[in-house]
Amino acid sequence: MSSNAANSTGNHSANRQPLVNDRFIKIFVYGMYTSLAAFGVCMVVSFIILYPKNPRFALKDAEIYELQLTTTPPSINSTVHLTIIFINPNKKAGIYYSDLVVYTSYKGEMVTPEAPIAPFYLDHAETNPLSVSLVGKQQLVGPALASQFQQDRENGKMELEFKVTGNLKFKDEKYWCPFTVKCPALMKFERKTPLSSTTQGNVCSIKF
Repeated sequence: MSSNAANSTGNHSANRQPLVNDRFIKIFVYGMYTSLAAFGVCMVVSFIILYPKNPRFALKDAEIYELQLTTTPPSINSTVHLTIIFINPNKKAGIYYSDLVVYTSYKGEMVTPEAPIAPFYLDHAETNPLSVSLVGKQQLVGPALASQFQQDRENGKMELEFKVTGNLKFKDEKYWCPFTVKCPALMKFERKTPLSSTTQGNVCSIKF
């Protein structure tokens, strides 16, 4: 009898062992899937917070009251008013700006003086339109550029770039990053005041 009871007990233990192993494997696999899912969610959230989107910029309007070439020496007198919109597309990250200057470029060469912009902070999902005046006398340019400038000016239209340079950093980051914004605009000149204007809201590009 005792031998049969021992065999029976051994058989029951052997039968329960696979059930215990299967249950343990299911719990382990479920735990692994849960941990991986939680890790994936954390990674996505961290990516959104730690790697925010680049800021955007738009040229709201530009008005040219003077942009005249003087031949001896080749130089340009200018009076330009423009408004550039700074846009923060991020819902969680603010942006600090510093060392900002704005100027007008023609064929890659500066044709107005630089105008500084005071440092500021742009909160998340916020926009900030900034207006500047670029007024200069006898801004020196090269002879070749002066010839092209005068020809376009006489033809009544000119492709200009309004540029912003400076440094930015996101609120939770330590390091400042230099950047350049280019806002291209085709300016048509007429016999009126201002001589040329645009309100197209041109989208600008940013380069780091």
